[in-house]
Amino acid sequence: SDLLRRILLSSLPGAAVKYIEIEGVLHEFSAIDNVVEDVSTIIMNIKKLALKIYSEEDKTLEIDVKDEGEVTASDITHDSDVEILNPEIKIATVSKGGHLKIRLVANKGRGYALAEQ
Repeated sequence: SDLLRRILLSSLPGAAVKYIEIEGVLHEFSAIDNVVEDVSTIIMNIKKLALKIYSEEDKTLEIDVKDEGEVTASDITHDSDVEILNPEIKIATVSKGGHLKIRLVANKGRGYALAEQ
């Protein structure tokens, strides 16, 4: 049964965020001014993002929020080749005077890969 599970996991097609760039952040243990969550929490929230990509090339998605309030996946701007399947998930909370700008690169793939690969 373990062998069957490995075979199935290695052949599943899907799409996921490949990497994230947050403006003004040097490493994942940073804090962002006027943003409630720290960078590690934001990354964990982005990992929950479910995507469907209708193209074979890498896709760039962006979050650029200057208003106070909750940032959700529906705030992500993307082209027509990308569909966000769970737009209700919370990414972060921006306080008064805050600005959150994130660049995400996602791609379509097969199987499961660790971040280090």
